[in-house]
Amino acid sequence: MNDKELIERAEKYIDMITNISDAEKPVQTYTQDRELIQDLLTAYKALRGANQWRDIETAPRDGSEILCWVRDCEEHQVLWWCDAGHWRRWGDTYENYAPTHWMPLPTAPVIKESTLKGAI
Repeated sequence: MNDKELIERAEKYIDMITNISDAEKPVQTYTQDRELIQDLLTAYKALRGANQWRDIETAPRDGSEILCWVRDCEEHQVLWWCDAGHWRRWGDTYENYAPTHWMPLPTAPVIKESTLKGAI
C-alpha cells in the first residue's frame, strides 16, 4: 500500500465512522477510533511533508539554518539567510548561492551516555 492509498483508506474510515447513526454504533468505541485515526493521519501527513523539498520562496528568512539544493553546483548545502539579503554558509565569504529548494534540517540525535564513553 502506498502513501496515497493509506491516506485515502484512513479518510474513508473516518467518514464511515462519522456517518454511522447513533443507533448503529457503540458511541464510545467509534468516537475513540475516529479520534485515534485522525490523530495518526495528521501526524503521518506532517511527517511526510517534513521530508519533502519545498520551493525556496517559502524558506524562512530569519537566520535559521536549512538544507538547500543549490542547482548551480548540483549539491546540498546548509545555508541561512543573512541580514545583507542573500544566502550564506558558515565560514564562507561566497555570497552568490542561489538555492532552488529547501527542507528543514533533521533534529539532532539523542546520544546515550554509554555511547559517549568510547567516543574519545
